[in-house]
Amino acid sequence: MTPDQIEVVLSAARKILSGNRHLFDYLSLLTPVVGVVLGWMGAYLQFKASFRKGLEKEHYYASKQNVMEIIRHNGDFLNYLYEFYKTVKTSFSNFRPLPNDFFTDFITTYDFKLSNIDIMTRIEFPGKFFEIKPTTELLKELESHIVEMNEIIRQKIEKKEVASATVQDTVHIDQGMADQFSVKSSQLIDSIVNQFALQENQMVKLLSEEAARIGISNKARRKPKGVTEARVTS
Repeated sequence: MTPDQIEVVLSAARKILSGNRHLFDYLSLLTPVVGVVLGWMGAYLQFKASFRKGLEKEHYYASKQNVMEIIRHNGDFLNYLYEFYKTVKTSFSNFRPLPNDFFTDFITTYDFKLSNIDIMTRIEFPGKFFEIKPTTELLKELESHIVEMNEIIRQKIEKKEVASATVQDTVHIDQGMADQFSVKSSQLIDSIVNQFALQENQMVKLLSEEAARIGISNKARRKPKGVTEARVTS
């Protein structure tokens, strides 16, 4: 290759190299753009995290209100149960049998109230199964206990020896039987109350765990003496 030919090749190579720019050649131009993009991404991620935490807090406070509503319904149910038992006890103390439709109204009412509480609980805590069966079994047992006592009073009235005497003169309940009825009824009602306390404490526990997870200070309610944690299955 002649010197002239070599010069032509070198000249062409210089032109190619002078027109070839690398990434580093544009670094001074790209740095501000990259900084803006990274800043925007950081702001976006921070906003996304704050927004998510805000939603979690809103959900927590909404859940807290719903749990308080469930507890209020529990209280209404227990008040209804107390009033029912007071009516029964007064009737039995006066040696009066209960009307036939009295139990039908009681069963219909407690079934409606309990079903409503159960539905509210399932909606608020999806995936968690709070046992309602023990409560319904206790209510059935209380119902049977009252029906049994009611039948005893009814039979005593029907078998009164003196037709001209008043019911109060001929019908009486043995004190031991009356005490036994009161004791067993009280035990059943206490067991029902305890079942509600178990679920309420478990709800508060779940709320407290959620509050701790999202950074909300929330002191769990003190568990009543003698009350164990409710069984919950996922």
